Amino acid sequence: MDSAILDSEVILYSSGEYCSDVYETDLIAGKNTVAGAVSVANDEDSLYVTYETTGGWGLDDIKLFVGDMEDLPLNKAGNPKLGQYPIKTSLSGETSYTVALALSSLDETVVVSAFAEVSKNNKDEGAWADGESTGGKSGAMYFEFTTEE
Repeated sequence: MDSAILDSEVILYSSGEYCSDVYETDLIAGKNTVAGAVSVANDEDSLYVTYETTGGWGLDDIKLFVGDMEDLPLNKAGNPKLGQYPIKTSLSGETSYTVALALSSLDETVVVSAFAEVSKNNKDEGAWADGESTGGKSGAMYFEFTTEE
């Protein structure tokens, strides 16, 4: 697999706390509203995926897949089976939430598919971390991340 996918909406910056650079991409609510960002980085032991909202958006629910592309739960049309994403958390409007995963359970390069239910002013939206389309019509996306030592 290739290293993390970079495009014009991705910001890459260095952090002294991690072994890797921090990969950050927009969290897209609905079809094109930026509701925040999702960032990924690793230290010697763990991979960290952080959801962070901006502009008054809050996190109500997250669903996260980190693993091999062939294990990403999709139906035949390429739409995600969100109920089969292994990491699920209900929240109450938090603006930031981090998931830590043991590096020992992951390959060096992983696929990250990060979904969130976000809300603002009584408006609820599904939001995906910006990346490559899974191929379906749901707007689902994923990106790759390569850990560093």
